[in-house]
Amino acid sequence: MNNQQPKSFRYTDKKTEQENLFGSKNEMQNRGKQKITPEIEFTFILKKIFLSMKKLFVAIKYQFFKLTGGALSGMKLPWLKIIAVVLVAYLMFQKDFQFTINMSAPSAFLPVDEEDNGRKNVSQMGIAQAVAQHEKVRNPFADATDDDAITKKEKAYIRRFKKTAQEEMKQFGIPASVKMAQGLLESGAGRSGLAKRNNNHFGIKCFSKRCGKGHCSNHSDDHHKDFFVKYKSSWESWRAHSKLLNTKHYKSLKEYETDYEAWAYGLKKLGYATDPRYPEKLLAKINKYHLYLLDK
Repeated sequence: MNNQQPKSFRYTDKKTEQENLFGSKNEMQNRGKQKITPEIEFTFILKKIFLSMKKLFVAIKYQFFKLTGGALSGMKLPWLKIIAVVLVAYLMFQKDFQFTINMSAPSAFLPVDEEDNGRKNVSQMGIAQAVAQHEKVRNPFADATDDDAITKKEKAYIRRFKKTAQEEMKQFGIPASVKMAQGLLESGAGRSGLAKRNNNHFGIKCFSKRCGKGHCSNHSDDHHKDFFVKYKSSWESWRAHSKLLNTKHYKSLKEYETDYEAWAYGLKKLGYATDPRYPEKLLAKINKYHLYLLDK
């Protein structure tokens, strides 16, 4: 005799078992459509309200000390009465009395358990300062309302030769920040006599004994070797400077890659300039105008 059960019976039994465990297909779909309303504990709501009121209280204290310049910070004041009087006055006179509530006041006014939350946020004044600083860094070469005449001229020079400095960096490996700072310093942002008369922005001298007409000019009459090359354009001066820094004498500077500080002191070490403060002056220009952004 064959004791095996029919396949149809085994299938039915398996199907029944699944329905018992999970319910029918329709029941499962209906369960998915049902909206489960979360149960919110009353104590949780009270805790949230209490926390919000505590933050509001801290924010009002912060604004009060801010408006008074901290003159009353050492006194114990009846804060509940003060807040009550303010609210009553507001309701009676219905004036546009508005505090700029800062729900993330400085951590000095926050309880210990809320200090971490306070540090995560920034006050409105801090946000405004951060945004202003971000805008300044994002576009550091644009003129600002508080720029003096020299700063405006130097920014104009940076905008004029920004792409040139970056192209020279790609081709010759000289950091655009260093090259731009040298141009600003040595040409007076394009306002020096050499820059205007000779298109010579880097003070490149002429050592040739067989100069053609118009090849160079004497800068002053007190030294017979004070001859500087004349260029047809400012771009030619920038290219000549790149070739100069790619000679064997300055080859070791390439090891610094885009480390502009190492380049500045490396130039001094190799005798590029006679000014003992030449590196510091270059770094001052780089940091003032965020020229390191040109290296990216």
